[in-house]
Amino acid sequence: MCGYLTPADEEAAVVVRRISAMALSGMCISAIAAVLNNEKAETASEYHERHGHARKGRHRPVEGKTLWMDSNVRRILTDERYTGVQILCKTKRAKIGSGKIIKLPESEWLRFPDLHDAVISAEDFLKTKELLARPKASEKTNQPKREPVYTPYSQKIRCGCCGYALEFMRGNNRQHYYRCKTQRLVDSSPCFTGKLYLDEINDTVLSALKVEARKQFGHAKKGSVGKPVPSVNHVPKYDESAKLSARLSGLENRMITLYENYVDGLLSKQSYLEAKSKCEDEQSLIESKMKELSERPVSVVAETKQILVQKQSALDSILSANEVTPEIASLIKCVTVYDVNRIEIAFAFIDSAL
Repeated sequence: MCGYLTPADEEAAVVVRRISAMALSGMCISAIAAVLNNEKAETASEYHERHGHARKGRHRPVEGKTLWMDSNVRRILTDERYTGVQILCKTKRAKIGSGKIIKLPESEWLRFPDLHDAVISAEDFLKTKELLARPKASEKTNQPKREPVYTPYSQKIRCGCCGYALEFMRGNNRQHYYRCKTQRLVDSSPCFTGKLYLDEINDTVLSALKVEARKQFGHAKKGSVGKPVPSVNHVPKYDESAKLSARLSGLENRMITLYENYVDGLLSKQSYLEAKSKCEDEQSLIESKMKELSERPVSVVAETKQILVQKQSALDSILSANEVTPEIASLIKCVTVYDVNRIEIAFAFIDSAL
């Protein structure tokens, strides 16, 4: 069915008709969801699971039961298929072979009426649609449009009890706050009931972030994770360098032996010069490799210093921050609220990003 039930399922149809009746009586969507939750009415996910069609979703059980949310109720009230209409061609591909899907306006949908039994009448559906489209009381006045509010914790701040993301509410005089939607929808919800003001949580997050930043980058002048920057004099010797030195010493002894053999007449001049040239070429190659190895510790120190400068810069920007900017928000992984006086903050410090 249309997302919640099949047209032939009278058991679930009763729930849909009741939701429609409550909306027609003037109840708002939130009030309808609260009634269904308090009566422990079966949700769409529970319905599908009971019929062996469990679907993955973001629904989190509260006290062993998933909840009716505002979005669930609105989806049922605005689904025209409950009137017996089958709707096709709601989307199309941007072009042939493209994976991009474009939503079409309702005027271009293909509607086929009376293809299955109606759960609610077309008249009731249109009345409900008109009620939902009515402007809110706050929108009827000629008040100037309110400026948008930056919310750095979108989908990052959640209730520690039910796990749902907290609702952001605009308040008067810039007193914006977060609240738990579950507490609003379920009378017996164990979730916190207070208001978590945006200014207060910004101050808490900034204070905790600065403490954590000092732990993570507080040793930036000494080195990563508190270790001192390695100096050239303290770089461990490489086995390869010792082997090259031994080969170089052997070549020098060989060249001395070649010269002595040439002086004693054991080698011709041409043979001596050819052997000497080969030794000199090999000697030049070894000296080049040894120079490269000797410069390697210097490059390591240079790279380490560059990383430390970046970390020190990141630390300075965090410690001097007075507000939660998008850059600061990117360092926040999750904010879990158990009560207005108990908040857990998880940070996401990534070296490559700093």
